[in-house]
Amino acid sequence: MYDIVSYGADPTGATDSTAAIQAAINAASAAGGGTVHVPEGTFTVTGIYSAQVCIAIPDNIHIQGENWLTSIIQIASGQTGFLYMLINKNAADGKTGTARWNTGIVIRDVQLTSKTVGPLAAGNTHNGIYFWPCSQSLIEHCYVHDLPGDGSTEHFGMEVWGDDSGTSSNVHDIHATAMRFNRVVNCGSGIGVANATNVDIVGNELL
Repeated sequence: MYDIVSYGADPTGATDSTAAIQAAINAASAAGGGTVHVPEGTFTVTGIYSAQVCIAIPDNIHIQGENWLTSIIQIASGQTGFLYMLINKNAADGKTGTARWNTGIVIRDVQLTSKTVGPLAAGNTHNGIYFWPCSQSLIEHCYVHDLPGDGSTEHFGMEVWGDDSGTSSNVHDIHATAMRFNRVVNCGSGIGVANATNVDIVGNELL
C-alpha cells in the first residue's frame, strides 16, 4: 500500500498535496499497480499535472480512502479553467484511439470538493472523476459535492465517457466499468454517461 502522507501529502489542507499524491500513484504504477491510501484528513490539490488536470491515474491503481466523510480531497481556492480532479492518465496525456484507454482503476471511499464557491467565470468549471474511457474500472462509495461551474458550461461530479477520439464521434462498450453507491451533490449535471454502453450504475444518490 502506498500512503500519500508518506510521500509528503499534508492532511491539514494547508499546503498543496498534488505532487505528493501523484508521486504515490506513480510509485504504485511503477510496481505494476497497487493501492494508494488516502488517510483521514483534508488534502488540497491544484491543476499542476496540466492546466486542466490535478491528478492523473494510470492502469491498475486503486485510490482507497478511509471513508467518504473523513478522506477529503479538495481543489484549492482560486483555481481556474476547465479542471478535472481525478482522470485516467491516458486521457490526461491527450492520447487518442485505443491508446486513450486505461483499465483497472478503482476510486473508493473518498470525498471530493472545492474550496471555491461559484459561480466561476465563463468557461471555468471544477469537475470530479472522469473515466475517458476506462474498462474494468470502478467508482464506489464516493461523496462528490459543491464543485462549481460558470452556470452554463456542462460539468459533472463524475462521468464515464466512452468516446476515445476526444471529439464525441464514436461510442464504445466500456467493458465492466461501474459507478456504485456514490453520493453527488451540487455538481452541475451530477453523474454522466456519454458515448458508452454497458456501464453499471447502481445505488447512487444525486442531489
